[in-house]
Amino acid sequence: MDKYEILLELNRISEEKCKMDPKEQLRPILKEMKHIKMAVEVGLQEQEAYVQATAAADKEITELRDHLPRLAATISRGKERMALVKGMTLKEMLSIQQTVAKSEDSVVQSRARIDQLQYDCEEYLAEARKASAMVSELKRQYNEKVKVYQKEKERIELQYAALLSKEEALKEALGPKLLRAFNEAARVVPVNPVAVLRNGYCSGCRVEVSGQMKRLVAQQSENLQHCDHCRRILLPASAVRTYSDS
Repeated sequence: MDKYEILLELNRISEEKCKMDPKEQLRPILKEMKHIKMAVEVGLQEQEAYVQATAAADKEITELRDHLPRLAATISRGKERMALVKGMTLKEMLSIQQTVAKSEDSVVQSRARIDQLQYDCEEYLAEARKASAMVSELKRQYNEKVKVYQKEKERIELQYAALLSKEEALKEALGPKLLRAFNEAARVVPVNPVAVLRNGYCSGCRVEVSGQMKRLVAQQSENLQHCDHCRRILLPASAVRTYSDS
């Protein structure tokens, strides 16, 4: 390969390296993994919320059931006292009737509340099971994504390492003087530091160069020329057998 072919190949490699940036290529997979992980956390929170709701409902059921015997005792005593009408004033009778009625109403409400809480517990447990199943599925998906990530990371890194190795070999073949010129251009335009001068225009920035620059490039001397505007290395079109504009 002559110096122009080497420069063009280095230019192609610089573009490939940009496209093959491991971090950028792996970013979509990492993003998916992050979303799955967040969904797992949400699922675990939902599961815990249903577990806590079930525990709270169970506690209330226990408290209501513990209170029912006391209500029943209050009703029983009230009815026994109402049976002994003798020596009781009307006001006392009404008060006992109200207490009994209130206690009976509390019993009805408590039993209805217990039934509702038991139904709620079944619903909470069903939802908790759903959340648990969802979390398990998400964890499975996450583990699969980890495998995909590791495999893709290995593939990209191998390709990237091969590019770096080829780039290093080409730079060694280029020689110190030309390599300095290439590195200078690459610092200004890292992705594609090499361009072709066609009809007086730089193929990189699409701007016409000066007449003096046109003559210097056409001379094909040992010294490489840089575009007046973008600082890319300019290669003469006549010396480049194959070139594809980027």
